[in-house]
Amino acid sequence: SLLGVTKNAPVTLIPARLIAFSFNPPRVNGGSTSAATVTLDGKTGADRTVTIAHVAGVTGTTIGGSPLPRNVTVPAQASSVTFDVLSPPVTSSTFETMSATDGVTTVTGTLFIDDIDIVDLIILPATDVISGTILNCQVKLNRAAGAGGFTVDLSSSNPAAGTLSAAQVTVPAGSLFSPTFTFNCAVVPAD
Repeated sequence: SLLGVTKNAPVTLIPARLIAFSFNPPRVNGGSTSAATVTLDGKTGADRTVTIAHVAGVTGTTIGGSPLPRNVTVPAQASSVTFDVLSPPVTSSTFETMSATDGVTTVTGTLFIDDIDIVDLIILPATDVISGTILNCQVKLNRAAGAGGFTVDLSSSNPAAGTLSAAQVTVPAGSLFSPTFTFNCAVVPAD
């Protein structure tokens, strides 16, 4: 009001809209997790249910142990929600595109998924050895292990030839090589 004159101006409140669906990291090894984030252009007034669904590429990704589609909730007064997605094991590098929708707006995001496999078993010394020798061994992967590492089961095709120091070895996250483990060659009686 100014000098007794009052003017009203209409204000239209527009609900926050979904604007992005992203992954961190955007590339993972099969069987690893990535933190997915759905982002809005403002804060929600109340809890907002968002449905995450498969669009294209490989299937098998889960959220909280459940397959897609799966609902997540953007809490009231928040502008995003972050949740873990678990990628499926794969035999070659691939991707999965997912959608996030609240029934009004839909956004998509793509998670790239790499296969991970053993490419070499390094044994030192690598030449013929005498009985009773302790061999130092390492597993090598085709790409660096993801978060949580990559566990390999160990076994011998001929248990009589010797014993392994462990039944499993884990390649640490970010590494191509496992820690060293040993194979204790059996003592062979002289002829």
